[in-house]
Amino acid sequence: MKKTTLYIITLIFSFGFVYSSTVNAQTKSPNGLKIFKDNKCTKCHTISSLCIGAKVKKVVKKEDDGWGFDDDEDDVKAPDLSDVGLKFKAEWMSKWLRKKVKLEGKKHKRRFKGSKDELQELVSWLATLRDETNKVPELKKTK
Repeated sequence: MKKTTLYIITLIFSFGFVYSSTVNAQTKSPNGLKIFKDNKCTKCHTISSLCIGAKVKKVVKKEDDGWGFDDDEDDVKAPDLSDVGLKFKAEWMSKWLRKKVKLEGKKHKRRFKGSKDELQELVSWLATLRDETNKVPELKKTK
């Protein structure tokens, strides 16, 4: 009985923690999410911890090995940003989005086209995304 009660209490606190971190990211900078969506960042990026996702690629019948993704040679899967605030500081993200720095030898695919204030709002919001517990595993492309 005690183990069951302890388990239920632990479960409730766990859900509370995940929920509060999600709500926290959405309320610390409410315009950040709007800027993220308005600039079509969701065309490439997902934020699975907030149930925000990139459009799913079309699945097509392949001649050689059955089913697979409709591949576009330039198309590179952008990372899920659920925990981007754990990896990068807002100042670096601002430079990255303006194509001033490289990551693994590459610059961001698109230069941010909004105002300086919008960029600051966006990277401040992105810096609050620190949830690695609620990430959905990424799908692997088939060849």
